Amino acid sequence: MSLADFLVIISQAVMGRIATDFTSDESMFDEGKLATTFRDNFMVGRKTQETCPWAKGRMPNPENGCSDLRSVFLDNVFYGRQNGWELTMALSGVHSIGKASE
Repeated sequence: MSLADFLVIISQAVMGRIATDFTSDESMFDEGKLATTFRDNFMVGRKTQETCPWAKGRMPNPENGCSDLRSVFLDNVFYGRQNGWELTMALSGVHSIGKASE
């Protein structure tokens, strides 16, 4: 399994767990739950990329903080979505996890 596959599993596990409030008698893998959808549709085989030249200049500069996150993601990728900041933070989080492998 590649690092890329592993990071997807981690991200999907977190999203599946926090997507719904659970009571003690529920499982995150009950029918219709997001975690079940992720589990049932997971496909192994991603290739871990060391570099991503096509993204140069397209991604926010971390030194510019939230203003760059807004201009790249909220104003473009997630434009018009009420949960744009949440999606942006999810992407930021998973990329932080990915950098931890170095």
